[in-house]
Amino acid sequence: MASKTTIIAAVVSVIGALLLIMGLIVEPVTRNHLEMAVPSFSSLQSASSPIFSAWMGDPSQSVRYVTFYFYNVTNPEIVRYFQGTPALAMVGPFTIREILRKTNITWSPDGAEVSYNLEYEYESVVAPCPFNWTSKFHWGSDVICGLPPDSTVITTSNVPLLMVVEHFQNRGWPEDEAMNHFINYINENFGPEDLLLTSNVTSLLFGYNDALFSKVNELIRTCDDKLNDFCYRLKIFEKTQFFSMLRSNEPKDNGLPSSVLTGKNAMQRVGQFTQWRNHTGSVQIWNGTCANVDPATALKFNEQANKLQGGDTILFSPLPAPDTPQVFWSPDLFRAFPLIQTDTDTYHNLNVNVYTADPNFFANSSLVPEHCAFDLDFLPGVQNLTRVYNSPIFLSNPMFSNGDLEYLHNVSGLTNLHGAQTEFWIEPFSGLAVASWTRLQMNARFMPDPMINVLKHIRRGGFFLPVLAGEAYTHLDGDVISALQSTFGDPMTSASNARLAGIITGSFMMAIAVSLLIVVRTRQSTVAAEQMPLLVNV
Repeated sequence: MASKTTIIAAVVSVIGALLLIMGLIVEPVTRNHLEMAVPSFSSLQSASSPIFSAWMGDPSQSVRYVTFYFYNVTNPEIVRYFQGTPALAMVGPFTIREILRKTNITWSPDGAEVSYNLEYEYESVVAPCPFNWTSKFHWGSDVICGLPPDSTVITTSNVPLLMVVEHFQNRGWPEDEAMNHFINYINENFGPEDLLLTSNVTSLLFGYNDALFSKVNELIRTCDDKLNDFCYRLKIFEKTQFFSMLRSNEPKDNGLPSSVLTGKNAMQRVGQFTQWRNHTGSVQIWNGTCANVDPATALKFNEQANKLQGGDTILFSPLPAPDTPQVFWSPDLFRAFPLIQTDTDTYHNLNVNVYTADPNFFANSSLVPEHCAFDLDFLPGVQNLTRVYNSPIFLSNPMFSNGDLEYLHNVSGLTNLHGAQTEFWIEPFSGLAVASWTRLQMNARFMPDPMINVLKHIRRGGFFLPVLAGEAYTHLDGDVISALQSTFGDPMTSASNARLAGIITGSFMMAIAVSLLIVVRTRQSTVAAEQMPLLVNV
């Protein structure tokens, strides 16, 4: 007959085993249950969706700060005549708040798509600086950023001049009276001293009336674009006299509509663009020569480069498969931007996946053959956006991070800064980016031209001059964070705690049960030994 201790050990063992099993299954069961809540939580099928206000740009729920660092040329006379290496000093940081609002929201008849117009405005704010480019560490909360005073003056690339010159430089157009007149005007009024401009930071950010833009508009009014291709192409600058790094209080997409999927037919594609700035399916911007591949492959590369992929920087694919990149569409780069998971972290009691930019994103076509479609026939590390901005503008990571070291060697004052690339923290169930840091650097490319005085002193092959580095820091707040916590964060935390408690308690109880059985067995062995006779009769 089983002893009392044996019965207790058996009961403890059974309870311990049950707790251990519950600990092992509670998290997967909870996860499966939460996955069922994703379609109703992350859908864009109606304004009642928990994420809709944040996706729409409600400033109480989606907070966005843009921080700028300008590169000040400290040896302008040497740069203007290219007698040495440009020396740069970073000026900043300067921070403003950017409010992006989706307006004119309309659902398709079947509810599978939602269209909108994107509008934005900037507010002057005093806020903690989000990032320190020079030290690679986040600022402390006691370091404050805001707009610079008007007395903050820098010397930098004369981007408006480069924009106008680029429009007819190396185009192969036949010389005519209008074109020669314009070149003569530039040579008479602009020299090497105008290669750079000196201005206060506020004017560069928010705009100023540019004299060259005004002259272009005079030319447009006096020449016949029906007879002159040069005049016709200059019309891109018509009514453009105002230059700014930002366009304050204007429709960011010039009133052009965009459309995204609502998740009705496939939650994995919720928030992805079907139309962006009036481009449907494809942007038709990129048309690289791809000389090193056959025509069929070149066509495929160009089609892929122009294809609309991903959505904006708020909503990504929910429940991504392991090792699957997330993708967003970059309005600055006019191309899809892949992100690779590199870590995990927590944000307001939410487990998040940490994604960073693909290190090969700015690789040239010798490293990534399909990048030939983006005109990336340069050293790795820059994106050629001349086609997009009608100006020799190239974007890169700050400090040319992950790029060829020659970019750093061609200027002084920059450091080899690793890790200053774009980063997203994405809550995996909903697909919401609860925090993100989009980091880019704007660079101007200077090329020699013997016909134009301002450019004829530049060395053969030209050079890149950084203009500014920027970080757009976005984080979610308010009701949407509370909804994420109550729907996903709190249940997963409880499940995780229950799992840990079940495994620890169950294992402990199993250990106690085994110990009790060992004690019982030891006692039984001792009693049996004591009852054994000392002598055996023969």
